[in-house]
Amino acid sequence: MSWLDAFLRRLGLRFTFSEYNKMMKRIISYLLIFVLLISTANAQSTLPQIQTPAGEQQQGAVIFPIKKGQTAPFTGVLLSPAAVAKIIVDYNNQSSQTALEVNLAREKQKAQDLLLIENLTANLKYEKEAAEIQIKSRNDQLKILNDRIAQIEKSAPNTLLVASLGAAAGALVVVLSFVAVNAAK
Repeated sequence: MSWLDAFLRRLGLRFTFSEYNKMMKRIISYLLIFVLLISTANAQSTLPQIQTPAGEQQQGAVIFPIKKGQTAPFTGVLLSPAAVAKIIVDYNNQSSQTALEVNLAREKQKAQDLLLIENLTANLKYEKEAAEIQIKSRNDQLKILNDRIAQIEKSAPNTLLVASLGAAAGALVVVLSFVAVNAAK
């Protein structure tokens, strides 16, 4: 018996198989929606803000190669070619990494759901077999009791015969009493 069955029994809730099945589908659906909503990854969508010194014009999105010792023509972030390559590779791999994580989470949830379904199916099968055994036992008891009733009815005296013999005996007692009373006079 699962913890859910025990909990429902303590509450006094009993369900048919189809109601139980619908309820479990709803619970699993809500659980999946909840897990998917809380497992979203939040990434920083903006770059850190760099203050432009007073008097300098903003250049916009510019790629400007410089060499060591050369002064930068504007304020910004200096990246080495390896850092640029790493950013590009990380950016390209991010979608595949996200897809892998989503697939892993989906497969884990699917395995957990299948386990839950198998447990519920086993519990329902057990409950069905137990109910069938109880019904068979009650039917057997009813058959035994009906057989006993039929046997008692067969061995019981015939009520019409007993009543008519009682009436005849009563009439005989009255007649004999009358004769005895008249003879004594």
